[in-house]
Amino acid sequence: EAWREILRLLDEDALRRVMARAAEKGVGIELNADDMRFFTEEEADLALRPYRAAKAAGCKFYCGSDAHHPDALENAPEAFERAIERLELTEDDKFHIGA
Repeated sequence: EAWREILRLLDEDALRRVMARAAEKGVGIELNADDMRFFTEEEADLALRPYRAAKAAGCKFYCGSDAHHPDALENAPEAFERAIERLELTEDDKFHIGA
């Protein structure tokens, strides 16, 4: 799939700079349920690469979904839990509006 190649091509230094700027500006980083449906360790490493850079930069996270139908939310809790666990996110990593 194209998303794998796109994530492979991201320049590590550029990714760090973008995420450092996002952290500086107080931007929340969305953990999107659709992005967390990986099936292999390689897919997990690629899918979580930008999020790991964001965490290293000090960004804060929130959970979101692009669901257009309630059925699309059925597996969202498990997807979010998996991402939170893999990224080792804590309450300190939670984005708060206006904080």
